Amino acid sequence: MKPYHTIYSDKSGRVETSIENTFLETGTNCLYLEIDGIRFKGASFDDFELEDPNSYSKNQLKRFTFNKVAVFQSEKFALQLCNCSLEIQIPQNVIDTEREIETLSLLDIQLHLGKPMPNGGVQKLRALFVLKIDNKQFTSKCDEFETAFKQIQKEMLPNFRFHNCFSCHYSDYSPIGNGFFGSMMCFRENKVTYLTATAKEDYLKLAGHGFIPVQETYFCFEFAPREKDIGYRGWPFD
Repeated sequence: MKPYHTIYSDKSGRVETSIENTFLETGTNCLYLEIDGIRFKGASFDDFELEDPNSYSKNQLKRFTFNKVAVFQSEKFALQLCNCSLEIQIPQNVIDTEREIETLSLLDIQLHLGKPMPNGGVQKLRALFVLKIDNKQFTSKCDEFETAFKQIQKEMLPNFRFHNCFSCHYSDYSPIGNGFFGSMMCFRENKVTYLTATAKEDYLKLAGHGFIPVQETYFCFEFAPREKDIGYRGWPFD
């Protein structure tokens, strides 16, 4: 997977860089970002944390603002980037339903992370999503991929459809919620049970096991276009 062209901006200016997505190799949502020789990693675009904090001097880190996030079941803290902006370009496959062909599009994301809050989190997360297909573009302003892709897909229909995990027949989100990016569940190894689970109780049991974590922007050879009234998520584009 080619790195995503990225521009990082903060109080000290702009840095042209890239984000490496190793999902295909590792099977986990792991993103890597380097700014001025400083390495960060995250599972999503809004949770990049400093790798090996002891490897850098205070002077090397002075341009960055960090949110201290408690590490689960530990007395340690992760230092996550905030008070900054990321402009990210992600290639996306879409299906041209009129010509019945697949075409490459470009998803531009402008993500702004606010200042750290005393009680955790950041003041505000804002994101603008722009999908460009030839000379057309579709936009959404929201705070997560799920809402953005719902709005963009609805706007694209009936001429175009996403060809990714978000629009696949066998993917869904956890009933207890999801993050900004990369928290989908794939049920391609448990298709029949998933497609027949319409009650919340059945889906809760299913979501507890038997799924593969995937990113919204990914797709595999078992992709099937999502249809109406099938599976717990149903048709999310109304």
